[in-house]
Amino acid sequence: MIDKNKFNQEIEDFVYETGESYIDAIINFCEKNNVEIESVAKMINRVIKAKIESEASDLNLLTEKLCRLPM
Repeated sequence: MIDKNKFNQEIEDFVYETGESYIDAIINFCEKNNVEIESVAKMINRVIKAKIESEASDLNLLTEKLCRLPM
């Protein structure tokens, strides 16, 4: 298995070279290396997680907690 630092660097390099999203970069990495997406989830650093969250928010993939009225 690839180490955490090398994995994150490969993701950053892929995004820089192709202009693709971080989500696509991780999917591409997993497909290319026959790795389950669940197994790389622990390897993603905080910076990339924040960028993925930002992308997901832009694509409306995240839901906001709805405000609730007092009962």
